[in-house]
Amino acid sequence: MADYDVIGTNRPDGCQIGTASTEKVGFFGTTPCDQPASSNQAAVTAITTTHSTTTIAAVVAANTTLLNQIRTDLVELGLIKGAA
Repeated sequence: MADYDVIGTNRPDGCQIGTASTEKVGFFGTTPCDQPASSNQAAVTAITTTHSTTTIAAVVAANTTLLNQIRTDLVELGLIKGAA
């Protein structure tokens, strides 16, 4: 028989962890932290095939920055390990 706790209230509107961005949470034994926030989390504008190579390179760089920031935030929260 499984031996674990369930976080939930079975309410129709769901369950919330934390009520403010300043409340600290952590997962899988990591040190709790407040909600990650960074200008690197900004949305990246989509491009079309009519853009210049320079523009495409800039968008690829912006996507790389965003992806690395998302990775950093998920590791800090403990939602992913970050490396094997």
